Amino acid sequence: MVKLAFGSLGDSFSAASLKAYVAEFIATLLFVFAGVGSAIAYCELLLLSQISVHTSLTSVDHPGF
Repeated sequence: MVKLAFGSLGDSFSAASLKAYVAEFIATLLFVFAGVGSAIAYCELLLLSQISVHTSLTSVDHPGF
């Protein structure tokens, strides 16, 4: 049988716990910001490369465009 140990309610609001909560929040915020930023940058680079390839192919295939 598995026994689980839980802390008391007072442990959740100690100074050390609150510092850990704030640090966890800031780290999560930074990781999400970096991840979303890199995804947006990758998408922009991918779209720009597709647009440049598309326009170069279009100008070669259809000079009137």
